[in-house]
Amino acid sequence: RIPVFKEEGSPAAHYFPPALDGTSKGTFFVNLRKIDEITKFKMRTLAYHEAVPGHHFQLSVAQSMKHLPLFRRIIQFTAYTEGWALYTETFAAENNFQSYWLDYIGYLDAMLMRAVR
Repeated sequence: RIPVFKEEGSPAAHYFPPALDGTSKGTFFVNLRKIDEITKFKMRTLAYHEAVPGHHFQLSVAQSMKHLPLFRRIIQFTAYTEGWALYTETFAAENNFQSYWLDYIGYLDAMLMRAVR
């Protein structure tokens, strides 16, 4: 959960990567400020996008690749990171990771939102 004092200015959800030195873990934050407006059927796709196999997996692997230059391990290039996260959403949908038909509607809703953005 996003800390209450940060809720108003924060997005609906985001991922914060772990520290390079291992002193902190990666965290998937969800904004619960307007909890009555959170649609549950979108949460599974959001979790695939932000956590596993999304940003958490991708950024953790990148940070563990010691042979890469430091900037490649810590700087997030939007096209690459978001492309990976969208791939994971599609992979999950195509491989029936959604356990309920409304979860698939959540995936389609996420795709539609990006198409009109």
